[in-house]
Amino acid sequence: MTTRKTIPLTLSMLLLTGFILRGEELRAKEFVFKGEVFGKIGAAWPNDVDDGLGRGLVFGGGAGYMLSDRWEVVVEVQSQQNSLDHGPGSFFHEGQLLTIGGNFQYHFSKSRLQPYLRLGLNYARFDGARGFRADDNNPETRVEGKQGFWRPDLGFGCKIFISEHVSIEPEARLYLGGLPKYDPAWDPVNPNLVRTEFNIGLGYHW
Repeated sequence: MTTRKTIPLTLSMLLLTGFILRGEELRAKEFVFKGEVFGKIGAAWPNDVDDGLGRGLVFGGGAGYMLSDRWEVVVEVQSQQNSLDHGPGSFFHEGQLLTIGGNFQYHFSKSRLQPYLRLGLNYARFDGARGFRADDNNPETRVEGKQGFWRPDLGFGCKIFISEHVSIEPEARLYLGGLPKYDPAWDPVNPNLVRTEFNIGLGYHW
């Protein structure tokens, strides 16, 4: 084998060996941290008693603090833009949902892969409108307004550490019905809606 072929092959083998050794090191290591900051992006499917609110992209971020090696408390802010419109004569819904909340997470592992369950309570603020589009026989009906309500959430996810301080965090959540009582004459959203959300985050830990 010529020197020209030997050098690239040797470098490739050394690089592959380095990746393997690094992976073994991360698998064997315990990832215990005191705090984190993170950002998330995802999609949600809210449901109203009249119809679905439509899919919407979710953007958010927050911070967490470990109360013990298993329990973490997290505060978070999220924003979601909703839009649903099927044309003349159909139900429509549009607006922005801002959510501020806190949750507890229980981590099942201290390894590189840390699955967890979460239980949270959130204050949601919706600013938007709903109604029915005009058609040949009927004018448009529209209810606009701002509305705030409380609601709990349940979820599960996993922190996947790609380095000692950085993790990727896929997660699924179910937001349950909230308070106060719904007044269809004035409220643009029924607070008893149930919302399913899937997101993925990037976290920095220390």
